[in-house]
Formats: sequence, structure tokens, C-alpha cells
Amino acid sequence: GISNLSEIYLSWAIRSIEALDFVKARHYIYKAGVLAPKNLNIISVTKMLDTRSRQKTKLFSFSEENIANRAIPQKEFEAIGKYLSGPESYVIIESPNDSDGRWLYQKINEITSERIKASFKNGRYSSVLIFQ
Repeated sequence: GISNLSEIYLSWAIRSIEALDFVKARHYIYKAGVLAPKNLNIISVTKMLDTRSRQKTKLFSFSEENIANRAIPQKEFEAIGKYLSGPESYVIIESPNDSDGRWLYQKINEITSERIKASFKNGRYSSVLIFQ
């Protein structure tokens, strides 16, 4: 039971990291450690938090019309590609709906040699936030 609660706190910490709420993530990691100090997953989630909080970011935003018409100029995707730096890169794709987000992810993967790690977030506008 207690180890399950610790894992729940760690899952909340991961979600907080992905939402860029590093203070909340640290709080959840702390709570997980109080419940189960020998839980080895605490180390990996802490490392994830430390890495993500130190990374530089770059934001690319897109017009609603260009997203709806699938008409983002290729040069914009090439600009995104310049900021992707191998396996350490991480992307948060925000869009009003799932199909737009998946399309952006597909287009980003077309310009890279490695599959990009990404998470999706529903939002009012379409954007790509890159962690380097």
C-alpha cells in the first residue's frame, strides 16, 4: 500500500515536470521519499527533474489557419530542427485538438534522424516548446 502511494506521488511528479511546474514536482518527490525512502524510482524521477529544469527552451508558435490547412512552411520545421539536439531533446506540443498535435509531431519527426521524445498538451493555440 505505502509503496503504491509513493509511486502515485512519483507519477504526479512526472506530470508536474512535463507541465513545467518544478516546485510541485519537488514536493511530490519529497512526499514519495517520506513514504518509501528506498524506492529506486525516486532517483530516476529526481534526475528527470534536474535535467529538465536545467535545459534551455525555445518556443515556436503557429497560426491557427496554417495548422488547420496543414500549411506550415517547411522552413519553419527546418528552424525547429536546428534546435533539436539528439536524444536529450524533448518537445511539448500544444494544440487545440489531438489531430493537430499528432500532425505537428509527425512533421517534426520527418526532419530528424531520431524519434523525438514528446508530450502533448491541449491548449488554445498550437505551439512547440523544445528543451535542449
